Amino acid sequence: MSIIVVPRDFPTIQAAVTAAQQGDLVFVKKGTYHESVNVFNRSIAIIGEKGATLEGNHSLPFGFRVGHTSENLASGIEIKGFTIQNYIQSGISIEFCDFAYCLENVIKNIKNDGIVINQSVFFTNGATHLFQKNKITNIGQNGINVTDPNINVMIQNEIKEVGKNGINININQSTIPSNPFNSIIQNKIQKAGQNGIVSAQQAFSGLILQNEIQHTGSDGISLNNGTMSIIENNVSKSKGNGIRINNPFNSLYRMNLSFWNAESGISIISPANVPTQGFNYIEENRTSNNGKDGIQVNQNNNFISRNKANENDDDGIDLDSNDNEVVENIACNNGNQDIENNGMGNSFFRNEDCDCDQDESSS
Repeated sequence: MSIIVVPRDFPTIQAAVTAAQQGDLVFVKKGTYHESVNVFNRSIAIIGEKGATLEGNHSLPFGFRVGHTSENLASGIEIKGFTIQNYIQSGISIEFCDFAYCLENVIKNIKNDGIVINQSVFFTNGATHLFQKNKITNIGQNGINVTDPNINVMIQNEIKEVGKNGINININQSTIPSNPFNSIIQNKIQKAGQNGIVSAQQAFSGLILQNEIQHTGSDGISLNNGTMSIIENNVSKSKGNGIRINNPFNSLYRMNLSFWNAESGISIISPANVPTQGFNYIEENRTSNNGKDGIQVNQNNNFISRNKANENDDDGIDLDSNDNEVVENIACNNGNQDIENNGMGNSFFRNEDCDCDQDESSS
């Protein structure tokens, strides 16, 4: 392994990366570098000293581009510690790479996406990308835009003031044999023009854990289809729903906080208002002060237990579906009904609500 120092050994980052061999470390001293860096290597680390800045001058396309075609495949690339600013396409673009690690970068003032994972190839031997502790701010479109049909882990990133979505999952299902798995953990997302975390068209499979999402222009979390776990997220002050899931199955929604959203706190719905079979677990969530329902369920066959849905403008728990088990929930002081049952075959046991004197009933 060799350590290549910029600008001591090479005047530019690009020259150093081009010369680097497998296992080398490219260490970039503090300073401003006016360049876009193409990375076609295998197993190199590119580390910036504090104060190392890639400057796009509002004219260069990207800070780093990792891989370019299937013939120029990168692998095992680490990019860490840079300030990347003023580019017109992206701060970091992962295009053809099976393992990429983007850590502790500051990415700001980007016209399109902060980080984009834009691959159309499925790696049969597996691929994992890690994006951790990046600070992404003042982005024209998405903070992190994922079109990669592999495994992506996004953890402890701070995303603020983006024109579209904080984290956008946009994968073409026709390119892959099965759904990819995304882990979105402990990110902070504020002031997204559209959604905090979204998979608008494609099925989402993965884990969304302990994220804090505030002040979004639409939903805090908005996902489509798939099997997922959404656990311990804190979503507030969205102009849409706190958490909105369209047609999930065999999924877990547990211990989320969803307050002060313009629409419902948690909304589980089916396409075209026709309830499908959900078999989801909606447990121990707290929803209050939302503009519509605390919890809305328009899917059949779910287990809804130990939630608290208080002081929402419409219903606390609104059931527009059938054959749900509703157990030990607390719903009080909501604007319409505390528990609204518009379905058939729903079973209720030991719920507490302010609409009736008894706390136990059956359909």
